[in-house]
Amino acid sequence: MAYIEVFNEFNKIVEKRRQLKFFIANIDTSNDTKYYGFVGNDTQYGRIAPWYILKEITSTGVFRYFFGNVDYDDAWAIRTNLPYGHAYIFPGFHERYDIR
Repeated sequence: MAYIEVFNEFNKIVEKRRQLKFFIANIDTSNDTKYYGFVGNDTQYGRIAPWYILKEITSTGVFRYFFGNVDYDDAWAIRTNLPYGHAYIFPGFHERYDIR
């Protein structure tokens, strides 16, 4: 499945659950494994904006996700070491993943 199709399907799920829009915050395409950081616009609800990092392994076409609500900048800094999983494994966003 192409990246755009996967991204569109994932955003449909996110929209149904949280009615959020995600905006690209960071891109790292320097290797075969690429990372895309997305931040949600959740200020209308007065909560911390949720975010996710999409990991793409271009040689295999595999996509994995890591979700969070806090510490996006810290998570992005260690993006290569985060425990990525399938989008359907995460029914909601993690309140906090201790990345320190």
